[in-house]
Formats: sequence, structure tokens, C-alpha cells
Amino acid sequence: MRSDERIALVIDSTIELDLLRRLEPAPAWLADFAAQGGEVIAVGPFRALLHPDALGLNYAAPTEPLGDAAEVMAALDQLRRLFAERKLLLRLEFTEQLFPELAGWLERARFTREAREPVLLMGSDEFRPSADRQLYIRFLRPDADESDLLAFQSIFREVLLRQRGQPSPEQLAQLRRDVQRADRRWHALATQDSRPVGIGFVSATTGICELARIGTVASARRRGIGAALVSFMLQDRFAQGDTLTWLAAENEVAQALYEKVGFRPAGTRLYYQWEGRPPSPNPSPDFMTVLEEPAARAESEGSSGWDSPGRAGE
Repeated sequence: MRSDERIALVIDSTIELDLLRRLEPAPAWLADFAAQGGEVIAVGPFRALLHPDALGLNYAAPTEPLGDAAEVMAALDQLRRLFAERKLLLRLEFTEQLFPELAGWLERARFTREAREPVLLMGSDEFRPSADRQLYIRFLRPDADESDLLAFQSIFREVLLRQRGQPSPEQLAQLRRDVQRADRRWHALATQDSRPVGIGFVSATTGICELARIGTVASARRRGIGAALVSFMLQDRFAQGDTLTWLAAENEVAQALYEKVGFRPAGTRLYYQWEGRPPSPNPSPDFMTVLEEPAARAESEGSSGWDSPGRAGE
């Protein structure tokens, strides 16, 4: 490799790392999360995000700088205690390229890897939209018909949660609350010949939007519905001024779909969990700091619509 090629590779790697850092929760996102009833707790070089109702949250993530092995191991002990006290499964999510040593330390501490997924990025100038004139795609409105809520929640349960049966009245009411009060978070529903065939979710902050909860019913796959859903959501967000979008692809089929509309691999997202017993009590009050207090419970009953950094699949 020539010297100029090596320099170009270093520059490209630096640019990608900077972009990956932009995907980390921003102060404005954390403040909004707390305002919607969440807690942000600093535990050494980690941040725990806890919410009583939010789908996909109640997890911890590292922050820069990570520190040495001893500091990380001590923080993991504190996290195990914290999540055990809350009767929650301890899960950690992070971008491998930003914290290259952490996976090894977690495995030494006997955490189990759940998944390793590619992080896909796309700038607004890289977008190649895909459309399907036979599809009717729209964002759910605060006054959405009950049938639209039922369609979204049914596909979500069947495709993404792999749960059978109809959504309960409580789940539908929870979704309506999400739609009615969601700020910078939108639920999309696709129908074909009046039949619900796909869903998607997009959230935005500080010029960046994240895609998640993308799924199509089994009978309608491999027909471009996922690409059309993604395109619909991104056309709206880019028109509103966002310049960067991202997601974590659940599998190779989903990754190929996203690459067709302009996404490109930029890193990997790792998911770990702890299923063992917490360490014996040995509290260290100075080690944990509540960064953001939850808002009043009366303002946050029900699901908040918050998602952890995006895992998406068709």
C-alpha cells in the first residue's frame, strides 16, 4: 500500500469514528429522556438509562474515556447491584469501534453476548429513495383510528417480538399515548390494498435520525416494502433538516435492503447481558451519580415511545 493510500485510510477511519461518536446519546436527548420519566445514572465510566415503561430501554452503555480494566470491573459490580435492586436484567449496548477493549472485559466478567450487528450510516446526500405506488404509507396521527393502532401493534408483536395473539386493550392504549405525546418520534404504517403489511419507527435529535422497529408481515416480504417504508420516513426527516441517519441491521437480508437505499456499514454494535447473581452488597455511594431525575410519574404513565439505539430488521 502506498503512503498516500495509508494516509487516506487513516483519514477515512477518523471520519467514521467521528460519525459513530455523533450517534451516542446527546445531552438534549438525555434531558428529553428524563423529562419523559426516565433516569440517567452515571456508574463509573458507564451510564445507566432506566425507564419504567419504555420499550428497549433499561440498559447501560459506556462513556468516553472508558478507563482501565480495574475501573471497568468495579463499575460492572455496581451495575449488577443497581439492576438487581430494580429487578431488571442488566444489558449493555455499545459500538465496538469506540470501545475496542470492552468486549474482552465483559467476557472476563462472564457477561453473555446477545448479538453483534452492523451499524449502518447514511448522509442525506447518499440517499437513494425507493417508492412503491401500490403502498399507502403514513405516520400515525394523535387521532389515529383504532384500526391503525391495532394494525401497527399486531405487526410489531408478530414480526419483531415474535408473539402470537391480538394486542391487549392496555397495549393499544399505551401505543395511543406514545403517538399522542411523542416528541421527535414517529410511527409509520404501510398498507397495500387496505391490508396492513409493514411498520417502521423513526426518532430524531440534533440533526440525526435513527430508524428502528422496521418489519413487514411474512406474506409480503421480498417485495420492496421495507425499502419503501425506510424511504418514506427518511424523505420526511431529510426534508426537515436532518443530515445523518443510522440503524443497526438485525441480519444480512435486512442489511442488503438498507444498502439499496444508500446505507453503508460503518461499525458494529455489540449487545451483552448478565444473567448471574449480583455481587454481595458493598455499596459505594460516591461511585454512582444520578445525572437526571425522572419527571413526575403523573406525567409519564404508560409507555414513552423511547427506544434504545436502533435494531432494525425487515
